[in-house]
Amino acid sequence: MRRTIRKKPFQETPLNITVQSSTKGWREKALGLVTRFFTGLGVLFFIMILGYGTLLLYLFQSQTPSVPDSFVLTMEFSGSLPETDRVAGLGFGPVQPSLQTMLETLETARRDAAVKGIVARISANQYSMAQLYDLMGAIRRFRESGKFTYVISDSYGEDGSGMSEYLLASAFENIWLQPVGTVDISGFNLRSPYINALLERFNITPSFFKREGYKSMAETFQREGMSPENKEQMQALLDVFVDEFAQTVVVNRGMNAQTVKDAIKQAPLLDKTAQRLGFVDQVGYIDQLFTEVKTFHDFDNTQEGDYIGVGHYRAAREIHGRAQMDILPTRKKDAAKAGERARVARIVMEGAIMSGRSSDQGGPLSDAQMTFSRDYVSAIMKAAQDEDIKALFVRINSPGGSPVASESIRRALQYASDVAGKPVIVSMGSVAASGGYWVATAADQILVAPTTVTGSIGVVAGKFVVDDLLDEYGVAFEGVQYGPQSDLYSPLTPFDEGDVEVMNRYLDDIYGAFLERVSMGRDMTVEEARELAQGRVWAGKTAVENGLADQIGGLYEAKIAIAQALDIPADQIVMRDYPETKSPFEQILGLFSGEWTIQMPLSRILSHLATQIALAEQPQARTLLMDQTVAP
Repeated sequence: MRRTIRKKPFQETPLNITVQSSTKGWREKALGLVTRFFTGLGVLFFIMILGYGTLLLYLFQSQTPSVPDSFVLTMEFSGSLPETDRVAGLGFGPVQPSLQTMLETLETARRDAAVKGIVARISANQYSMAQLYDLMGAIRRFRESGKFTYVISDSYGEDGSGMSEYLLASAFENIWLQPVGTVDISGFNLRSPYINALLERFNITPSFFKREGYKSMAETFQREGMSPENKEQMQALLDVFVDEFAQTVVVNRGMNAQTVKDAIKQAPLLDKTAQRLGFVDQVGYIDQLFTEVKTFHDFDNTQEGDYIGVGHYRAAREIHGRAQMDILPTRKKDAAKAGERARVARIVMEGAIMSGRSSDQGGPLSDAQMTFSRDYVSAIMKAAQDEDIKALFVRINSPGGSPVASESIRRALQYASDVAGKPVIVSMGSVAASGGYWVATAADQILVAPTTVTGSIGVVAGKFVVDDLLDEYGVAFEGVQYGPQSDLYSPLTPFDEGDVEVMNRYLDDIYGAFLERVSMGRDMTVEEARELAQGRVWAGKTAVENGLADQIGGLYEAKIAIAQALDIPADQIVMRDYPETKSPFEQILGLFSGEWTIQMPLSRILSHLATQIALAEQPQARTLLMDQTVAP
């Protein structure tokens, strides 16, 4: 007899899962945070070591790039052109070649029998007129060696004015333009923003003092339009820019100056019009250009090795911009062995001049282009005291900055010249004004490009007062102070009568010191210096005429000046960078060794957090803490 099994309906039983965790105290949490931080840092360090190890292994196993016995060098001019070589990322990225490296490449190629010519492409770039001056000189010297040069562009200035793009192209013998492209030589314009009305709308009062009439930096905040003095100096600069452009094209292309100026008024020029007027030699495509090179110069672009890129060429010829500055023709191969080579310290000052050290201002990952006085004073003194260093070459591309920082660097250069007895040669880039010119007054010789913005011998100081703005929103400040000028630079209080007197004394003292240094450095009286000063900027061409600079020239001419000062052949000069340029990876390693410090940024963060906590816990301390936080 079979037993009947009675099935019970399925009933869902809830499943309760209880997770128990111990409550961590603040010590355990802090320890965990620190552990995770250093674990992550260790992983990052391991990845970098692994990457560099792989790269070094590849370099040891690979052979030095080679080039054929006969080839065409291909180049591209685009983007920006720094004064010193830069490495992208943590050192794994490609090197962005500097102006110096580009010049060395062109000069090496000029002397290289294997290089038969250059085919270049020009795209949108931000090259300054001073940089173009150097590049054009190198290209012209390349042409004088009997080698051909071709350049092509889709459009010379498609996205705006192509003045700099075409100016560079004019140095080439054969200029090509792609069909439908244009030559947009539509001129120059120098404009400044004026935001005084905007500041008034927000009840912000700009309060600045200056020496003297042409010092225009604060105009953008205090005026609603350009002052007569500023318009005068800007027009003078613009006239030099236009004349220099026209004369350069006339020399490079054999054209009439009036034709060039008329074309500027008609621009942008369409392809056929540009060819008819003589601004381009051929309207065609890149493949047609290669066909012409093959036809007229016996090069076949279908054969591998006929065209060598500039990066490959630099690697094959071991051209290193940071170590050398061999931009003069070598009279014979063993010229370097003919006598002892003279070491020259190469010091590049780029960006605003500030007090302090770069290691205290953002650490090794900072991309800011600035000149910190303590870094450069240390480097200059080291070069001055090094018996192997025979001269100092200083490249200045700076709009100015702190008078105190500028004076520190100037004094170090004066020590190198007067005490150590080493010639100091200064080459100015696109701008060497205010503090940049202050530093240059210590030079034995100053070279400028025709369009270098030079001078601005003056001073400006002041602050923005925001008390009315804060009052409008119900924010008030009250406190105690000791010293009538303890809040001199505070944005919370306007200048009173005593403050104005102090500011005027300060500006008179700084301006007088500036004039004295110009007087001593340029061998003129203080009154003669004052006549040229007044805060005015001059084009380099005019600065040579009025005595603020010695001669027109770029990096090529600067090396000749150094050779003459040392009374040696120019091909025996070897440049060495001071301070030494380090890759981002080398700087990070310096962080671990204590060379770089994170103490300053960390202290600022902790100070800010402490202030916020105090404000939250002690409302009665809010006024005092806010004043301490905001006031300089």
